[in-house]
Amino acid sequence: MFLKENRGDLLPMFSSESEGLLALGSAGGGAPPVPRPLAWGRDGENSFLLMDAVKTGRLDSGEKFGASLALLHRNGRSELCGFQGENRIGSTPQNNKQMQSWHDFFGEQRLGFQWELARGKGYGDFSDEKAMASLLSRLRDILPESEEGRPSLLHGDLWGGNWMAGEDGRGGVISTISRYS
Repeated sequence: MFLKENRGDLLPMFSSESEGLLALGSAGGGAPPVPRPLAWGRDGENSFLLMDAVKTGRLDSGEKFGASLALLHRNGRSELCGFQGENRIGSTPQNNKQMQSWHDFFGEQRLGFQWELARGKGYGDFSDEKAMASLLSRLRDILPESEEGRPSLLHGDLWGGNWMAGEDGRGGVISTISRYS
């Protein structure tokens, strides 16, 4: 078992992470392995997430890991973009209002939301505001629709700290998710 701990007020971070791990783990069919969350909650002043431990190893093939991520995307199709409820990128809330259009979802729930957080902290100015408005208005021209036409289950924050190679050499994901195409 592996235990993650943080401040008590960050329990929503672990709650949404456990929901994401369960969703990723249910994709099956050659998708990357995912540790199973066992329990999450508060213990006095701290919040925690207890999950299966992953014994680390050496990645046998980046191509195989990439192919398994592609299977995750293929197996985790949905009719709507977004996910059930808010999740987190670290301790920052991430909106997941479900929407029909990937462009609208990405523009409003991802780029627009992060822009508003930055503006609320005093970053950016009028020219940045104009540039963001221009970008959001051109998303359909810049980013094509999915070939499949339906949103995919994705790991929403896949970086070096959110995946690892297991003892068997397979790359697996270990945190956060989102759904869009």
